[in-house]
Amino acid sequence: MPVLAAPPPPIVTCAIERKTVDQGLLFQGVLRAASPVEGSYLLTVIKTSASGSANLKQKGTFSASAGQIVPLGRIGLNQETEVSIDVRLTLDIAGQEIVCSQYTGGNE
Repeated sequence: MPVLAAPPPPIVTCAIERKTVDQGLLFQGVLRAASPVEGSYLLTVIKTSASGSANLKQKGTFSASAGQIVPLGRIGLNQETEVSIDVRLTLDIAGQEIVCSQYTGGNE
């Protein structure tokens, strides 16, 4: 019977940080590299409220050494009530697209 090897650990872990600031919300992508890596990112925030919607995007490139934590974009929103917010961080590493994290919710 063949022995199956465990999949290799991911070369990156990443998340979306959500912070409350003076007059609103701040979303920031964060990457932690397990080994040296470089690529590009796209941080997307879609806000929908009674007054309309906004589709905000920020993209760029990154390079990280093993163990390094790298911020990837920052998008701020004004504080509103009864709003729907969808946030997605997507990486492209050597042609492979990775959706790291997604935040869906309101401004609570």
